[in-house]
Amino acid sequence: MDRKKSLLHQVWDNNLMRISSKGNNLPELRINQLLASIFTSGPSYHYIVDFSDRSLVYTSNNIGDILGIRKDVLTFDDIIGIIHPKDIAYVAAAEEAVLIQCSQQHTISKTALFKSAYCFRAKTADGSYRLFQHQAVTLTTDDKGKVKLVLNVHTDISLLTQKNNFTVTLSDLLGKRNLWKKKITIPSPLKSEKASFSERELEIIMLISKGYKNPEIAEQLFISPHTVMTHRRNILRKAGVTNSAGLISYCMANHIL
Repeated sequence: MDRKKSLLHQVWDNNLMRISSKGNNLPELRINQLLASIFTSGPSYHYIVDFSDRSLVYTSNNIGDILGIRKDVLTFDDIIGIIHPKDIAYVAAAEEAVLIQCSQQHTISKTALFKSAYCFRAKTADGSYRLFQHQAVTLTTDDKGKVKLVLNVHTDISLLTQKNNFTVTLSDLLGKRNLWKKKITIPSPLKSEKASFSERELEIIMLISKGYKNPEIAEQLFISPHTVMTHRRNILRKAGVTNSAGLISYCMANHIL
């Protein structure tokens, strides 16, 4: 698994308390009717992810034409893999913010159908990166509001704008009400002087990028979890970031990863 995919999987792994390991079958609603209520302003494709095992359970017929990947062999990781490397930390932060906010909104209304939205650059069939709007609707949850099936719609909006506003929103799809909006800020990965990491710190950075947690890093490197925590604090301080997403973005931009 490459680093782009592992960063997103790390976000979902860290939020398993908000993701259902069981769930219902596809909801009794017409996907076409639901899609009709989601505004698209350019070429688009859609797919449904089962987040209990992060597998694709449905993809639109035109997904291969837009992405250049055959529909019959397409996986969820393939879709993650088309995200621009410089946007992956933002997408990870947006996904985590949406999971937290959806969980909070579920405690307020257990019947509302929520739609989240944000933008990112993605690689298309001709090899170019274009700006897409990502819209996602949670189709099924368990009785605690944990996410199971999610409908995702990706629309090429590059003819309308080339600028990402780095904002994620959550709305009540059927009620057409905006519920929440947040500007996502990722610390700049570039500094006037590139941080100097020790050999041990570089080993830990590599394991963090692969989604390893502190106890796993400790076991892998034959050191104590406390020592791992100390190294992580020093690594974040040197990079001038506050979390793993910012660290990986920094390291990719500075060719450390």
